[in-house]
Amino acid sequence: LKAQEIKDTEQKAYCDTDLAKNEHDRKTATAAVERFSGTLAALEGEKGEKMISYAEKGSELVLRYEERRNRTTEHEAQKQLNNQTITEARAAETATDAAIEILRAFYANTSMFAEKPPQADHVVGLLTVIRDDYSSAVNKTEAADTKATRLFNEADTESRVAITILERDLEEAHTRLPERDHPGDRKSTRLNS
Repeated sequence: LKAQEIKDTEQKAYCDTDLAKNEHDRKTATAAVERFSGTLAALEGEKGEKMISYAEKGSELVLRYEERRNRTTEHEAQKQLNNQTITEARAAETATDAAIEILRAFYANTSMFAEKPPQADHVVGLLTVIRDDYSSAVNKTEAADTKATRLFNEADTESRVAITILERDLEEAHTRLPERDHPGDRKSTRLNS
């Protein structure tokens, strides 16, 4: 019995040591799991933030393309209207000049008038004012068109730079995300530069 008791005591000591070692290993493993779970949660949060940023930049890129396209369309329409205004004003200026010359020749005709009629200067003066208004319209429209073109070019350059930066940022972010995590490939149609 004494031998059995010693054997049981040794067996119990071995089991207690093994249980203590297992308990220590379990606690160490649990602590590691908790630490890695925290790290994983932080990485998942960072990944979520990056995916949100990716989606926001994609939306901003689409918006920038649309704004640039709309601004270009508006500028081209305004430019066409300005060109039409200039063409029509120049034609009216030329026609008015011709009318002034015809009237001057008419009133200067001594075979029809012994003396120049008193209203002659008034009629020619009125047509001269009208011609000058057409000339002024041409000058003002050309100046406005030049300014609008300069402002458009500045804004368009800004847009192209912003679009290029967004595309580069998206491409960089796209290469960092695993294929299954891409929130959607945003292929956009570039405006002809």
